[in-house]
Amino acid sequence: MSEGHFIGEKVREELIKQIDDVSDVMVHVDAEDDEVQHGSQRLPQRRDVVSQLKSQWTEIPEAKLIDNIVLHYLDGKIHVELTLPLEKMESQQHAADVSARLQAVCNGDKNIAGTRVLFY
Repeated sequence: MSEGHFIGEKVREELIKQIDDVSDVMVHVDAEDDEVQHGSQRLPQRRDVVSQLKSQWTEIPEAKLIDNIVLHYLDGKIHVELTLPLEKMESQQHAADVSARLQAVCNGDKNIAGTRVLFY
């Protein structure tokens, strides 16, 4: 979405620069066609999703290492991205195991379509 916003701002700038009678332009970037359906409106808000996931992660000590949670609301479902520092993992197998456990918790929620665990 941030790239879409960036492109929209460039389009806005060019329109204002190239058309004398235009003093302002509004560009709206939308991840889904909410004019046809409003599938994501019934989903829980970020604070509720994150709170619920954190309470379910208490059995996973490495969950405390999550430093970023991104939620994408698309097609009536939530897509979750989690980031953790790879240097805190004992091995690649440990990172894979942690990833699988975090994904299992997230994907156990009926509102979540999928989960990506990213290590840096």
